[in-house]
Amino acid sequence: MGHERTSVIIPQTEPAALPHHTCILENGVELIVVPMPHARSVSSSVYLRAGSRYEEHDQTAGVSHFLEHICFKGTERRPTSREISFEIDAIGGGINAATHREMTVYYGKVAAEFTERSIDLLLDMVRNSICPEEEIERERGVILEELAAVEDNPGFCRELRKLQVVNSHKSALFGASEGNFDGAVFGPGVNDRGQRF
Repeated sequence: MGHERTSVIIPQTEPAALPHHTCILENGVELIVVPMPHARSVSSSVYLRAGSRYEEHDQTAGVSHFLEHICFKGTERRPTSREISFEIDAIGGGINAATHREMTVYYGKVAAEFTERSIDLLLDMVRNSICPEEEIERERGVILEELAAVEDNPGFCRELRKLQVVNSHKSALFGASEGNFDGAVFGPGVNDRGQRF
């Protein structure tokens, strides 16, 4: 006997939102919890409304990205980057951060039994970060290297061209005449609005 094939038509539906709980804490912070009973780990994220979109002046261009880096350099309770690293490593977790145009996110992932410790660490970094003077120039160099790596990517110039088409009034900031980005020079230390820091 041969195998008969049947066709099944699956209707297109919108993806279902994960069930979640939301509450506003007394201090105004919105807390969103998405239970995932099948997972043995917990991911925690702290989202801040900080990014190049909110850096309105040349003097503050790049400050969101800079502060993201500084948060890993120490806190009042954990005064060195080594102590922060040791604490998350000791519980088998990981933490990181990223700055985008409209937000900065600090995030961590740990085994479920270490949830409170990882959240305490993330919040301590965001709320009680210290700014050791010796780290300022070092982190400036790290950020300039990151920007140079991004600018070395062919997709970077393509994105700048899209930006210019959408926001042609910004072309002067990029040092190119309208419609011609080929002659523009984008050195390290330029944020996504073409401002140097």
